Amino acid sequence: MTFIDKLKKKVGLKKEVGKLEFKEEKNRVLLLDDGIEAGELTWSSAGDSFVIFDHTYVDDFYRGQGLAKKLLEEGVKIQKRDGKKIMPLCPFVKREFTANPEVYKDIWYGYSA
Repeated sequence: MTFIDKLKKKVGLKKEVGKLEFKEEKNRVLLLDDGIEAGELTWSSAGDSFVIFDHTYVDDFYRGQGLAKKLLEEGVKIQKRDGKKIMPLCPFVKREFTANPEVYKDIWYGYSA
């Protein structure tokens, strides 16, 4: 992060994202902006069939740009690839699942119409 970026962050200015990249790690996916960690989505394994999405975080500097939703989309993609369902415990994820059941019902652990 450059000095100017740090100064902007300190005075509350938002940073427009540059090159976004996802990095999958054990039980989490990071969102990197030109190599700088901008956010993360974490989960806990709950056996062979599902995981619990328990935390979503986007740095204040990057908020308001839809990055939490991008993290959720990437996390869903990873779990679909791995054949797992998701229990949405994180308030953000739960709100998204509840507001858009048609999008998530196939991967939502415990979903009932």
